Amino acid sequence: LLLDSLRYDTAMDPAIMPNRATLRAEGAWARVMPGFNASSAAAIRTAFTGRENAAVLAFVSTFLKTDAGVESVFHQLAEAGYRTAAYSSGFFMQFGDGVAYEKRLLYRCPPELEDATVDEALAALNAGDYDVIVSHIGYTDTAAHDHGIGRPAYLAAFHRADALIPRIRARLPAGATLVVLGDHGHDELGRHSFGTDYATFGVYCGPAFRRGFSIGTIGLPSHRYL
Repeated sequence: LLLDSLRYDTAMDPAIMPNRATLRAEGAWARVMPGFNASSAAAIRTAFTGRENAAVLAFVSTFLKTDAGVESVFHQLAEAGYRTAAYSSGFFMQFGDGVAYEKRLLYRCPPELEDATVDEALAALNAGDYDVIVSHIGYTDTAAHDHGIGRPAYLAAFHRADALIPRIRARLPAGATLVVLGDHGHDELGRHSFGTDYATFGVYCGPAFRRGFSIGTIGLPSHRYL
């Protein structure tokens, strides 16, 4: 579950994200620094390639949703015979045929449609169609940009996204690992871009990870290797 613009302080607030707080006690978690390019597409690329592209104009890639020709964990999984899927608004096109399937939603589509793709992803996972699935929620980023932290609409968006966690856990196949992560954080006005370093959050909950274990502070590229 990839929550766009998941600010670390928001993730750590049990009044806003109580299910995330419960998950932290059951998995290995970290404060995650996004790196130089804190725009969504560039940050997602950093997380899944394990490498950071520090070009100053890389923020433009947020608007260029095409195959970037970069090797990633998705390509590594495909070579090993695993099938991956993503439910997003085109952000995973940059991984080319490393991602076997991407359901592409319109940018700023209604939250109900994004939430529905989580159910669709769970159905595909339980059917054995894919081995690894990323469900990317964008309305959290929209709320941050439109309202800034602390406003009712902001709090409601992150509380809504947090409610997806038990919804997912109730339907995960036995032995599956649930990862909840952000691509970047944001400032009080919801801003994030190149050169900013607003921390985000990540937690791994599954049989390979220690319960209630703080990894500490890591960089966004570490997600590929974890």
